[in-house]
Amino acid sequence: MKFRTLLIIFISSLTFANAQGYEGTIEFNKLKKGKVSSYIYYVKGDFVRLEEYGTNKTIVDIALINLKEKKVYLLSPERKSYMILNTMYSSKDMSKTRVEMKNESKTIMGRSCKKWVVSNPDLNATVTYWVTKGNFDFFVQLLDVLRRKDYQSLFFQQVPEAQGYFPMVSTWTDMNGVQIEQLEVTKIDERVLRGNFFTIPEDYEEIKN
Repeated sequence: MKFRTLLIIFISSLTFANAQGYEGTIEFNKLKKGKVSSYIYYVKGDFVRLEEYGTNKTIVDIALINLKEKKVYLLSPERKSYMILNTMYSSKDMSKTRVEMKNESKTIMGRSCKKWVVSNPDLNATVTYWVTKGNFDFFVQLLDVLRRKDYQSLFFQQVPEAQGYFPMVSTWTDMNGVQIEQLEVTKIDERVLRGNFFTIPEDYEEIKN
């Protein structure tokens, strides 16, 4: 009886942990026109912090995203200021977008990854994703809140099965195969975040649009 009770508690705790979603950091680089930019996601519950780093490893910009309230705050550490970002959905016609779920797979940073290829001839663009499945439900929500116009983001949102997946590597090319941009994860650290990552510092001044 005691063993059965402990088993129920253990299963319940696993279910609760899975429901919490991803918590920790994800570091990635963006390569575009020979220039490498570095970024870090901090993720906890309904909150995401995105930091962009310059070539001298200092923070250039910070975005604080509230997924539940669908709000984005842009912070400037240099100016000690912030502003609320008003995002708008893309007006691009995505009706001719083609999603191919390839049978290819490979291991990236110890994680099993599947290959997705999403293309749209009208937009002269193809994005090849190597995605891993996990508790990454925040990512689809994040793209919906940010409403970015780049094809890396737009095309990922066209995949019906995207929930729970995260792209370890994604490469954007034109229809002739010429690379335009590549995103690549460099580190995933799933851990409990301790610290004040998701609030605006009191000494930051709001800038109105």
